[in-house]
Amino acid sequence: MITPPTDSLYKFIAIAGVIMVIWGSAFSWDKEYEYRLMLADYAADTEKASQQATYLKQKYDLLVKQREAVNRHASGYKDMLAAIDQKKAEIYVQLIEARFPITKDKQRIEIMSEAMRVYRITGWLAIVAGVFMLLAGFWMWYHRLQKHVDQNWMNQVEEN
Repeated sequence: MITPPTDSLYKFIAIAGVIMVIWGSAFSWDKEYEYRLMLADYAADTEKASQQATYLKQKYDLLVKQREAVNRHASGYKDMLAAIDQKKAEIYVQLIEARFPITKDKQRIEIMSEAMRVYRITGWLAIVAGVFMLLAGFWMWYHRLQKHVDQNWMNQVEEN
């Protein structure tokens, strides 16, 4: 009777487990550092846009106060009021545009944080599965095959 070469199968399972452990740790580690660098860039961009939005908001509020002051003191300064209104509208548009990157970067940060969590979980699952395969492969190889081969070898040595 010909028996299949299960010895190689068990060793293959163990080696596949080693590869999974290495891949799980290297993959999640690499992705985490890549995403941390990207998150740092997005955080810096968000801070810059936030500062710009704060500045524009202060400028807008100042123009509103100027408009109120001109309204109170002189009702005949239509040109000055129109210029202030025009500048106020321009700054308001700039303020809205300055807030877009903040929203976009916040969404990117949320998505990347979720991706980092998934990569971290995937890496740990691969490591756990790899360790299980490694231990199972070597255990099956030793207890199902090598133990009997060693016993046969010891019996042959004792006979000689």
